[in-house]
Amino acid sequence: MKRIILCVLVALMTLSASAQQWGPSAYGNKFGHGSSSDGALSKGYRGMVEMAHGFGWGQFIYAFEYSTTHGYQFNPYLYLGGVVSLGRGEYNIGYYRGYYYTIPALNFSIGSDFRVYMSKGRLTPFAGLQFGFDLCGDNAFILLKGQLGLRYALKNNWGLNFGVQVGPSCYFDYGEVLFKLGVEF
Repeated sequence: MKRIILCVLVALMTLSASAQQWGPSAYGNKFGHGSSSDGALSKGYRGMVEMAHGFGWGQFIYAFEYSTTHGYQFNPYLYLGGVVSLGRGEYNIGYYRGYYYTIPALNFSIGSDFRVYMSKGRLTPFAGLQFGFDLCGDNAFILLKGQLGLRYALKNNWGLNFGVQVGPSCYFDYGEVLFKLGVEF
């Protein structure tokens, strides 16, 4: 019986063992491995992958979009990166004999993504602005979208983004509201 108790105690002690060094790290903070105890962002490269789904106003019915953003975090509050997105929308062109007729539209966007984080906590509100070019069919338009959201910090500078993005669609007489969910790394 003493051997069984001793084996269980040794097994429980090994569960709490860690082979990782928790000292100052190469990421520039004192907590190790690129993260702080409160979830604040550290200076350096940061990337995001986001998915959005939403609706439009005017004759624009709905939109679906995938985007990736890669850039530099200057301090815990300011981020600037480049964004590339691929989306699909649908436009209502009319009602005839009891049916709504729609036109699908694919768009490709490339531009800049600027974000301001309001605090250093684990749950951080942010505001952002995307600007650049939106290629929709054979036409090119100016991309200009505003975003408000929340970032929930995970370990090792990973995080989850929840946001609402508003801006014009491919054609400036229509607009869209996108609900975004993303992962930061």
